[in-house]
Amino acid sequence: MAAAPNEVITDQAIEKLNTPNKVLIKEKTGFRYLLSNITIEPVAFMFMFAMILSDISTQTLGLEKTCRVSLRLDDLICDSLRVQNQSNNFTDYERMVQEHYSVQLLWKSTLQSVLPLPMLLFAGGWSDKTGRRKAIILVPLVGKIFQNISNLLNVIFFYEIPLEALIFFDTFFPGITGGISVIFLALISYVCDITTTDSRTQRLGFVNVLTFSGMPLGLAFSGIILRYFGYYAIYGSALFLHLSNVLYLTFRIKDQLRTKEQIMRYDNKGWIQFAKDFFKPKAVTDCFMVLFKKTKNNRRICLAIIFMIACLLYGLIEGERAVLYLFVRYRFNWNEMQFSFFQTFNFAATIVGTIFSTVVLSKYLKWHDSLLGIVSTTSKITSSFVYCFAPNVQIFCVAPIVDILSTTSMLVIRSISSKLVESNEIGKLNSIVGLIEVLMPIMFVPMFTRLYTATMDALPGAVFLLGGALTLPVAFVFTWLYSRHRKEVHT
Repeated sequence: MAAAPNEVITDQAIEKLNTPNKVLIKEKTGFRYLLSNITIEPVAFMFMFAMILSDISTQTLGLEKTCRVSLRLDDLICDSLRVQNQSNNFTDYERMVQEHYSVQLLWKSTLQSVLPLPMLLFAGGWSDKTGRRKAIILVPLVGKIFQNISNLLNVIFFYEIPLEALIFFDTFFPGITGGISVIFLALISYVCDITTTDSRTQRLGFVNVLTFSGMPLGLAFSGIILRYFGYYAIYGSALFLHLSNVLYLTFRIKDQLRTKEQIMRYDNKGWIQFAKDFFKPKAVTDCFMVLFKKTKNNRRICLAIIFMIACLLYGLIEGERAVLYLFVRYRFNWNEMQFSFFQTFNFAATIVGTIFSTVVLSKYLKWHDSLLGIVSTTSKITSSFVYCFAPNVQIFCVAPIVDILSTTSMLVIRSISSKLVESNEIGKLNSIVGLIEVLMPIMFVPMFTRLYTATMDALPGAVFLLGGALTLPVAFVFTWLYSRHRKEVHT
């Protein structure tokens, strides 16, 4: 919401501008209170729902293009692989298709990491400086709209457009507009704007719950819609959801706590001035200076350690995600519908775990964030053994129950780090977290992919043991932070 060019901006106008949703700043954290004051959460829900709905289907589309277009295998073979028909015993062809597709995933992960960098480097500092979070959320939504249009064209011209073009444009549009990293940078910054430090963990947990709620729904509907209605219905539905999100964000959400100075200095200045303000080189240096600012609470050391474990967590999450669908296809002969049912169950367990952690452990039992991290990493390490050595589908499906608290780790990292910085540094901090999120796949996805292809015959689940091993240092850091917290309490 910007002032007209010749309008005199008064303090009353600023108050009116910041009025929507201002009640959220109060220190109330009850679940009913959160429900009655939902603002930005539906954006996270719809974005994740639409993204998951299309992403799983795009993996299937990529495997199908590999079989029919890249490798030019017979239709009988490709049809059997498409529905995972075990009676024809086409395991060798499944392996051939997966190996070819896995090679494409290597350069795709590099592209996914490089393309969002400009937006990530400048978006956080610009949103801190101008107070505009909503504009940063809108840009990735536009990228997702173009991504789904591109995928629709790949379905229409299935044999004319090669696999490499599908993967490139599926990565290019969300990448160049920042993708999931930038949209959650802005979402979390917005939540930090409207909460106190005391209520932030619960509020971020609530956002996580709404976000993860979109995942199982997207997975559940993805397999069913793809099986019975095809790719057109998948990408058409995702396109509709992203467009609805744009409308909701445009007409329902207002930027919070913008000052008179911010409005007068940055609004209605034209595109050239906007580009100068957004792409200032100093914004990049200011972003990283957040890590080196001297304070009495030794925040530099804490932030450095927290960001190191964030690298490990984001890396192993992306690494496991890259091979999970390939693993269950090869190990259990699952098709996309079976996988979507499993992932629905998986994310439903995650929602329950997040609610339990934030409501029971954090809000009512008053557990410190670092103690939540210890419980979360223990859950992750234990589940890695179940995922790896599960002899059958029944035992494999027990793993999400064991892993139920693992995703709390990332929530804890965001909560701890946001409490260490000033309110005008939140966007810069989240930019750094976003950089970690997009850069880690460059190293970890090739690592997990190569380990998976190297151990397909001997131990396909070795990638999960690697994930468990990488979680151990994270558990040690959370233990150190908890002991540090205990000393501060006693002194």
